[in-house]
Amino acid sequence: MIFSPGPQNMPEGASRCGSGSTIIRHEESGVYPVTDQSMMIEVRSYEGSVEELSQFVVNTWRQSYQGSMLIPDWTPDYLRWQLRLHEPESEKRLVAAYDSGKLVGVLLFVPMEFELHGKRVSGSHASWLSVSSEYRGKGVAMALQEGARKVHAELGLEAQVGYVYFGSKQSLGPKFWTKKNVANMQVFARIGFWTRVLDFPRAARWNVNSLESVLTRIGAPLTPDPHVPTLPSLTIRPFKPSDLPACLKLAESATSQCDFRLIWDENKLGNQLQGFGKCLVAVENGEVRGCIGYHIISMLGHTLEPVGILDLVFVNELSSTGRTALLNSVLLEMKRAGAVAALKMRSGDYPFAYFARWGWFWRWPDSLLTVKWSGDEQDVPPVGRMHLLWR
Repeated sequence: MIFSPGPQNMPEGASRCGSGSTIIRHEESGVYPVTDQSMMIEVRSYEGSVEELSQFVVNTWRQSYQGSMLIPDWTPDYLRWQLRLHEPESEKRLVAAYDSGKLVGVLLFVPMEFELHGKRVSGSHASWLSVSSEYRGKGVAMALQEGARKVHAELGLEAQVGYVYFGSKQSLGPKFWTKKNVANMQVFARIGFWTRVLDFPRAARWNVNSLESVLTRIGAPLTPDPHVPTLPSLTIRPFKPSDLPACLKLAESATSQCDFRLIWDENKLGNQLQGFGKCLVAVENGEVRGCIGYHIISMLGHTLEPVGILDLVFVNELSSTGRTALLNSVLLEMKRAGAVAALKMRSGDYPFAYFARWGWFWRWPDSLLTVKWSGDEQDVPPVGRMHLLWR
């Protein structure tokens, strides 16, 4: 079954359940086929606590990938922050599959505004596709994707932006997210990362890639701790709500040349830089001229360790010394919080060569950036520089 637009105008034959979601119970609304005809799969908005959602997603990924891939620990606080669950009717964006009331799969997304080659696109950042192992290969993932497409259309969202990880042979993503399975999907780019190790012994033990683990041990003596240069005219400090207008201007300045980028407003950027998200700003000559937003999330490799993720790097207006000071200040904050490494997606939304400096490592691409259109596939010129979140 599918979502309804909400509690208003409930169609005949529908019933309300859970947190205001509606199950449509007549054939013309669309029943999703599954290959196992003994199952009765309903696709509707998630019904349960964010703690239970976190546990389902993380456990599903660990059962599939533990020991072969790094697995983020998407805690309840992380999901509240990233999915903006404080917003009205946010449960519509938590697409869930149930078998006789049992949760068997989810696909989650959060609305975002994009600009693609100068054209505004209302869409979403989507991720966390999770299907219980005993329900795989039975059409549940396709039912979730179709349910997500319908909700996108209901909400006026034109595109679903996500990533397909191909860096491990164990990854199930490449097999599912193909044109054969998912209509109107395009691959925009291959994505890799800049990496900065912050605790070499722990990072070497944690890394599931044996070659990278060895290189981490070798590189330890050659990589000093981040150093923060000082200038009388420069102050690095935590973000304050009063900095938001200045940070919005910095976001526009830093990303205006990107072919594909997020468009921020005060609500979305304010949410991104506070709470679970963190931010340091650089005040140069009395003005906020730099902003780096980040978060720290634990990831399971051979051990469970915190990792720093650089989300937003807006430093175009800073001096060269100011740029170095701000970046290294963020790295030191991550290290104080116990992070073993820092990651920044290589997408071109930062000054050229900003991360091509001693201590940073260029990692081969391991993910595909994909766009799934709610309607017909679009004719899009090649995409170069991008400003997106990695999720």
